[in-house]
Amino acid sequence: MEKINFNLRSRKDENKETPINLIVRWKGNRAVISTGVSVKPEDWETSKQRKKQISIPRKSSVFELSKEDQEEYNSINTFNDILKNKKKKIENIFSDYRFKNKKEIESVEELRQLLNPTSNKKLNEMNFFEYFDYYLSIKEYHPKTLAWYENTKEKLKEFNSKLDFNDIDLVFYKKYKKHLNDMGLAKNTVAKHIQNLKSVLNHATGQNVNTNLAYKNSDFKKETEESINIYLEESELQDIFNLDLSDNPRLDKARDLFIIGCRTGLRFSDFTALQEENFQGDFIEVQTTKMDHEVVIPIHPMVKQIRAKYKGKTANSLPPSISNQKLNEYIKEFAKKVDSLKKKKGKRITLGGETTLLKKPKYEMCSTHTARRTFASLEYRNKVPMITIMSITGHKSTDTFLKYVKTTPKEHAQIMKEIWEERKMK
Repeated sequence: MEKINFNLRSRKDENKETPINLIVRWKGNRAVISTGVSVKPEDWETSKQRKKQISIPRKSSVFELSKEDQEEYNSINTFNDILKNKKKKIENIFSDYRFKNKKEIESVEELRQLLNPTSNKKLNEMNFFEYFDYYLSIKEYHPKTLAWYENTKEKLKEFNSKLDFNDIDLVFYKKYKKHLNDMGLAKNTVAKHIQNLKSVLNHATGQNVNTNLAYKNSDFKKETEESINIYLEESELQDIFNLDLSDNPRLDKARDLFIIGCRTGLRFSDFTALQEENFQGDFIEVQTTKMDHEVVIPIHPMVKQIRAKYKGKTANSLPPSISNQKLNEYIKEFAKKVDSLKKKKGKRITLGGETTLLKKPKYEMCSTHTARRTFASLEYRNKVPMITIMSITGHKSTDTFLKYVKTTPKEHAQIMKEIWEERKMK
């Protein structure tokens, strides 16, 4: 009987992602198979053979988490589902082989051939799910994106395990969307699955593998809703900065990391990876990881104070980095201590086709992504040119940026009023 488990390729750096390998042992054979996904060692549960999940407060549901935490929660579930499915696939290969051949698989080479029977197939010989696998094999997606696509594939298999290109029409679309809604998925999650499906179909059409163009019909669309995400007012951010956390070093460091995110506009992966060499005079110079472009940011007075606080204590004069999951937990913990963040905010979300209004304190909606949104919103509110903010946040279009920035109609009016007053003064 085969023994299957997952191993991390390296544990040298707890904060650096390392590939996960699937190890199969049977009859003296040992096969090491890449899963195609990676994880930070600190986020891995060896005993449970999975990525650590975000904790949900007692008597709460995942839908009461912030949008970013919901996405992280779903992403981790999808990530772990990928591993489960890869393990299940190996188990099925062994059991099917035994049933058909009345013996065990003989070698590692034979197992690899059974794992990838389409490797020698021509594209036009592949069915829909075979092509889906081929598509993922040639795309260099980030592990989180890959996890989304894998989840989309599994949802399609649950709906119709024999689905093929010619089955995907408007009738399919309506039934499949109802299937996803019946699962209680959020509207934007359903839209993401539709978008992933259309991406695969577009690629297959471009390769002349798919000739069914029903998916290009205007009714075959992803339907999204605007997410209500918060940003912090200048006064609220000042309250967090002034919070006395000297009796709790854990929260003190987390608060300082959060402030750095709020005052640089960098993503979590970038502001937690800043090194001493990134600080050049009055500026931060960094090559961002996701967009892979150089960013130069003036050092905010709050960041200067934080660096002075950690000077000589850490190599980069910044608080030690922690995982995104842990920082999100700590942000809510210290934000709860701020009176100005205890006011409740309403948040509408569509689940399973039904619109629900969720109300909860603002501190519960704070996360690492709130920091970046706060930076963009406050700088826009303070009339910093949009193109200047976008050069730091990495937004490519004004439409995307304006959806990202959270400014109320009253704030827009106030901005115009201030501009008029400045014009009159001139």
